[in-house]
Amino acid sequence: MEQITTQNVYAPDVEAKLDVARKLFVQYDTNKNGTLDPSEVAGLIKTTFENMGVKDYNVSADDVKLFLKSVDVDNNGLVSYSEYEDYVISCLKKVGFDCEVKEKVKRSAKKRDAATEMKLDVARRLFAKYDTDKSGQLEEKEVYGVISETYKQMGMDYKPSEADVKLWISMTDTDKNGTVSIVEYEDFVIAGLQKAGFIVKEFTQA
Repeated sequence: MEQITTQNVYAPDVEAKLDVARKLFVQYDTNKNGTLDPSEVAGLIKTTFENMGVKDYNVSADDVKLFLKSVDVDNNGLVSYSEYEDYVISCLKKVGFDCEVKEKVKRSAKKRDAATEMKLDVARRLFAKYDTDKSGQLEEKEVYGVISETYKQMGMDYKPSEADVKLWISMTDTDKNGTVSIVEYEDFVIAGLQKAGFIVKEFTQA
């Protein structure tokens, strides 16, 4: 049975800050295991200070411990992306950003590396936009918009035909029930990324 959960979508200015945070996390998750260990946290802290104009800050062991104490909610000595995002949101709230959740979009419960999650975030928002009845399934009439929008993001004005839609569904609808779930859609996107040479890592931990 497909495992589905939801993820929060915030106001555009908050999402822009989170995008920066995601890129930093990806940059310092050097072993690409989906978490930051203390040595990787040190690099993240140093870059944070550099972004604030402090170029020669020497990160101490105490700095790392303090950061982990604030961010590592499950106390396993590592920082997951979800812990890091929650920390960034709490900091943004403190400086006056509106961090109210504007929408919850469906997503697979599978956990993947942060670089892949950044790609999937775009796909999930596209799925949510055209899942007009919010059923969690894309029906044939909703797929037209998904295909057209995908081409638009690549700079092409393309109007899919009925044959295009049926072909797309046949490739994506793995359980052959006539609709495409968010899990099937994510798997389809992942397959496309892998074919293009993108390395995708999947994890079992929360």
